[in-house]
Amino acid sequence: DDAPPMFIWNTAEDGAAPVQNALIMGMKLKEKKTNRFAGRESGSFLHAVLERFLRAHTAEGKFIPPESEEALRKEADGYVEDYLTKVTGGTDDKSKRFLHTCENLKKTLYLLLSNLSGELSQSDFIPAGFEVSMGMQDSKLPAVEYLTPEGKRVYLIGSIDRVDTYEKDGVTYVRVVDYKSYAKELHMESVEDYGLDQQMLLYLFAYCRLNAKDGEIFMPAGVLYNPVRLTFAQETGGETEEELQSDREKKLCRTGILLDDPEIIHAMDRSGSGKYLPVKFDKEGALKKSKNLLPAEEFERLNRLVETQLIRLGEDIFAGEMDIRPLKLGNYHDACQYCKLQSACRYNGEGGTEYES
Repeated sequence: DDAPPMFIWNTAEDGAAPVQNALIMGMKLKEKKTNRFAGRESGSFLHAVLERFLRAHTAEGKFIPPESEEALRKEADGYVEDYLTKVTGGTDDKSKRFLHTCENLKKTLYLLLSNLSGELSQSDFIPAGFEVSMGMQDSKLPAVEYLTPEGKRVYLIGSIDRVDTYEKDGVTYVRVVDYKSYAKELHMESVEDYGLDQQMLLYLFAYCRLNAKDGEIFMPAGVLYNPVRLTFAQETGGETEEELQSDREKKLCRTGILLDDPEIIHAMDRSGSGKYLPVKFDKEGALKKSKNLLPAEEFERLNRLVETQLIRLGEDIFAGEMDIRPLKLGNYHDACQYCKLQSACRYNGEGGTEYES
C-alpha cells in the first residue's frame, strides 16, 4: 500500500476523541503557554526538579543520597530560588501571597525529594533514563512500527518521564515511571474494556522491544505513577507531627501495576513496607496478593492487547475518523478534564461516548 505512515501520539492514554490525534499530529497544534504559576505549571516545575535531583545523585549505576537532612533541605530550597530568579527575577518586592506560595513550594519539594531519596536509597532499580523519547526530534530511540492487516504502517511516538532498570541473571528488568500532578490509578478493566490507561503500557513494551537486540533480554517489570503535587495532610487539631508526616507520605505512595515476582519486588523495595510501592510483604516475608501484581504471562497478554488496540486506532485514523467524540465513564473518567485542546475542539457536550461506572 502506498499510504503514508501514520504517527500516533498518546490518544490511547485517555480515551480522547478521535479528533485529538488529527489536531496534534495532523495540524501540529500545541498547548498555549502562559506565565501563570498555577497547578500545571507547579507540576512541570516539580517534574523538572526531580529529574535534576536524580541526575545529580545517580552515578555509575548507583543512587547516592544527600549527606544529611539539612543538606537535602538546602538543596530543595536552592532549586526553588533558582527557578524563581529565572522566572520572576527573585522574591524582592513580591506580595505576601506570592512569598507564602514560595514557602509552600519549598516544603512540598523537600517532602518529594526526601521521599524519592528514601525510596531509591534502598532499591536496586536505578534510573537509567529521563525524558526518554521515541521517534521525536533528537530522540535516541526510533518510533515503534506496527503494521495494519492491510500492510499500512503505524508508528508510536512519545516520551517517558523516567525509566528504571535492574539486571539479574542476564535479564534487564524495566519499569517506567510517570510523574502525575493529580491522583492516578491504573484499572485493568478500563484498559481492556474501554481502551483507557494504555499509554505507559505501550511505552513499557516499546522500550523493551527497542532495546532487546544482539541477544539482550529486556523484561517488563511494571508501570508506576509517581505523585508530584502539593500535598496537604488532613488535620483535625489533635494530630502529632509524626501522624501528619505519615499522612503526607501515604499520599505520595506510587500506584500502578508490577511484576508478580517476589525477587523483583524486593529489588524495587528492600523494606517491603508498602511505603513507596502499591504492594508489600507480610511479616513472614511473603509477597501479599494484590490487584497491583500481574504475572509475566499477563504482561505478555497485555502487550498483545494494547498493540491490537493501537493498530485499530491507526486503522480508524487511516479511514478518516476524526469525530469529536470524547469518552466519559461515570465519575471515574472524563476525556475532556485535562485535555489541552479544548479551545480548538470546542466540544459542546453532545455526541460523546458515555458509560455508567
